[in-house]
Amino acid sequence: MKVLVTGASGLIGFEVCRQLSGKGVTVHAVDNLSRGNNYPSCNFFYNLDLSDPSSFDKLQNDYDVIYHYAAINGTIHFYEKPNDVTRINTQIDMNVFEFAKRLKTDPLVVYASSSEVVAGSSDESLSETNDVCIKDISNPRWSYRLAKILGENYVRNSGLKYLICRYFNVYSSLSNDGHFVADQVKKIRNGIFSIIGYNETRSFCHVSDAVDATIHCADRYTNELINIGNDEEIKIKNATEIIANSQGLDSDSIDWEYIDSRPGSVMRRLPNIDKLRSFYPEYLPMLFKEGIHKSFGNNL
Repeated sequence: MKVLVTGASGLIGFEVCRQLSGKGVTVHAVDNLSRGNNYPSCNFFYNLDLSDPSSFDKLQNDYDVIYHYAAINGTIHFYEKPNDVTRINTQIDMNVFEFAKRLKTDPLVVYASSSEVVAGSSDESLSETNDVCIKDISNPRWSYRLAKILGENYVRNSGLKYLICRYFNVYSSLSNDGHFVADQVKKIRNGIFSIIGYNETRSFCHVSDAVDATIHCADRYTNELINIGNDEEIKIKNATEIIANSQGLDSDSIDWEYIDSRPGSVMRRLPNIDKLRSFYPEYLPMLFKEGIHKSFGNNL
């Protein structure tokens, strides 16, 4: 099997390359290295900007699967440069989909979507059938979400074989600035003990589990939308305390500063992963405490 992984130096793409290479798959990896020089495990690496259609001329034309992760991500970017997020992410998606149509192999496109698509649509756990509902269309936070909604709709109506994966709060030691776990680790290491949205809850999934589930489903299913995540729900306050403990600190002795949520941030985000478990009965994601220990420390 021969696959193409876009965004291959990013959090999920890097792990996709690692796991596929370990299975003996021929991996062609693409990234523009805009957020660091993380060179993934692969047979061929291309340093390309996929928002430029001409970049695809440098790739081959016989991939069996395209794992598409190239995007501007990170909550801070949604607020600070929303138009760039929407424009560039949409350009990349459209270019990848049109490239896939031209291949001679009729590839499966594994499209990385996000829980942001259905954020706030329900106070209960979020299934694949939840309606998409946007309140206050002017909120810059929805820049990333709008591009993912368009990407989901486009690929489902493109005639391509697809697997849409809605990822819920994936993390690892490769998490970049703009993501909760990376931001909290960085702040704590710098002696900054503040928690934004402390009373919200999230369900965090270690990248190794998320990618294991993704590859399992991509090997077996087409034309499906599936939540990828962990249904262990945890308060942001408690998650931050676990991170502090992983750095050898006593969270109970810290004078935490509690900061209100950013506009548009939801109080709860919990995936319903019944469909994933029906596709992959052996799926057993690690607990957040275990994943933080694995990624950031040995002091838990």
